[in-house]
Amino acid sequence: KDETVLKIIDIHENIDNYIDTTHTLETQFFEFEDGYSVGIEYFFDSEESLLFDIPADFSNTGLPEDIHEYDWVKVSGKIETIEEADGDHTHTVPVIKVTSIEKIDK
Repeated sequence: KDETVLKIIDIHENIDNYIDTTHTLETQFFEFEDGYSVGIEYFFDSEESLLFDIPADFSNTGLPEDIHEYDWVKVSGKIETIEEADGDHTHTVPVIKVTSIEKIDK
């Protein structure tokens, strides 16, 4: 789990090293008003949590009906980038173009 968190942080911080590379991650699945992401909700001793995640694009595969928010999944896909608007500027964020996703037991 910690390894996956470190990898997600590294993808965000060193995005150029990951563009157009394919990765398989064991993560949780999250659903938001404007889309989906895969990542890990990391709980600290103080019971506070932080979400380390990557937006997920299911346009190639569709989202299987048996996958619901917070499920653990094994997800594979290619890392690409999108420009995200933030007020008056944009910043580059990674997105995983999902090629396969399956529910796993954790």
